[in-house]
Amino acid sequence: MSNQPQEHIDGVDFYAAIQAHVLWRLRLEAYINGTGDEKLNAELVGHDHHCPLGKWLHGAGGKHFGSHPQFPELQKAHACFHQQAGEVIRYADTGDSDKARELLRGNYAACSQKVKANLAKLGLETGNN
Repeated sequence: MSNQPQEHIDGVDFYAAIQAHVLWRLRLEAYINGTGDEKLNAELVGHDHHCPLGKWLHGAGGKHFGSHPQFPELQKAHACFHQQAGEVIRYADTGDSDKARELLRGNYAACSQKVKANLAKLGLETGNN
């Protein structure tokens, strides 16, 4: 066993990853409303391998947990989360705030919930929560 804290197995903190995905909704709401101070790039956000969790899922996480039955579900949910976040940004960028909000409450929210649930489940089942 490594000297790393349990929640930091191969570079990921499961709790922090859940929190980061919770905060994305606030970032997207602010972006849609024009109250945020950041410019989000739909193309960049839409790909799941740029964020810390995505890098982990496509790297060390796959090596460490790839054979765990929960891992493919987490990968799938995370890819969906980013694809939907990118779509929310695209709609906001074109001025279609209503469609962006609809997507945020619908498909994006469903994917986000799956990411958080799968992270929690993987963390609990592997003792890395």
